[in-house]
Amino acid sequence: MKKSIRTLAVAGFLTGLLQADNSTTIKLGYETVNQDVLGQSLDLKGMSLAIEFPLNPTNGGLLSSFIHYSQLDLKQSSIFGFPISGDTDAIGVGLKYNFCKTIDSDMETEAAGNALNSKASFYVKLGYEKVDTSGSITVGPARISLNDDKKGLVYGAGFETKTSGNIGFFAEWLEHKADSLDDSSIKFGIFSRF
Repeated sequence: MKKSIRTLAVAGFLTGLLQADNSTTIKLGYETVNQDVLGQSLDLKGMSLAIEFPLNPTNGGLLSSFIHYSQLDLKQSSIFGFPISGDTDAIGVGLKYNFCKTIDSDMETEAAGNALNSKASFYVKLGYEKVDTSGSITVGPARISLNDDKKGLVYGAGFETKTSGNIGFFAEWLEHKADSLDDSSIKFGIFSRF
C-alpha cells in the first residue's frame, strides 16, 4: 500500500506539472500538532511542503488538486518521567477550493489563477493521507519501539494573501483522521504562484 500512495502522489505531481500555468502554487510551511496521549500533551512540530494544481474555475472560486508532505518531530523529551523520542511523516492528496468572487466558470484556468493571485482568499480542503509514525520510550534498561502507519481523511480551511509579486503568506487548520495522527494541526508559511 505504501508503494501505491507514493505512485499516486508522483502521478498527481507529474499531471500538475504538465498542466502547470501561472496559478500552480508551492507552499512551504511550519506545522504544529498537539496530541493528548494518556492525559499527557505531546507536541509534534516540523516543516511541510504542498503543491497545488488548478483544475476548474467555477462561479465564485477555483477548484485545485493538492499533494502535501509533512515531517514532524516530537518535541518532548519525556512522558511520565520516561525518556521518549519520535517522528511522524504524512503524505496526502486531495482537492482544494478557493473562494473568490471575481472568478467565473467561463474563465480560462490561467485567468482564474491571475484573479486569485490579485486578492486574498479563504479556502477549504478535503483529502486523504497516509501517516507513518515511529517512536520509542526508555523504561529502565529497556527501550520500547513503536512503528505505525495509518491512512485517513484530512480536511480543513485556510486563508492566503499575496504580499508582492507571486509571493504571499498562508495559514490553515487541518483535521487529521488517520489513527496515528487523529488530531488537528495549525500550519502557516509562505507560498509562490507561478
